[in-house]
Amino acid sequence: INEGADGKVAITYRWSDDKNYLLGDYQMTAADGTSRTSTQRIGWDPSQGRFRSWLFDADGGFAEGAWTVVEDGVVIKSSSVNPDGSTATATLNITTKDKDHFTIEGTDRVVGDTLDEDFEITVTRRPPTAGK
Repeated sequence: INEGADGKVAITYRWSDDKNYLLGDYQMTAADGTSRTSTQRIGWDPSQGRFRSWLFDADGGFAEGAWTVVEDGVVIKSSSVNPDGSTATATLNITTKDKDHFTIEGTDRVVGDTLDEDFEITVTRRPPTAGK
């Protein structure tokens, strides 16, 4: 989970039945109470010799990413199409901090013809539910 002044994001991952993909579910809730969901699929692309990801938003937007594993994490070159047809690109740096935390840093963000601000968030493993 990631919680901040602008809202909350809850992320869960599981293996696909055939164990070929990681499947992710995102639930984002803004500070005003509005929410949206996304699903992600991460797998190995043998034609490129790297991991790739595909993300689909419930509102019709979608993204794909080419992953490069680096010493302290992963760098993802991402491109997306927003529900209104505009496009965006970004570089995402995911760095493990410890067994319960990682950061996502978004840089080189371009939406349409506009340079967007960089961001950094910390994601925290949700504590186990009582009795589990």
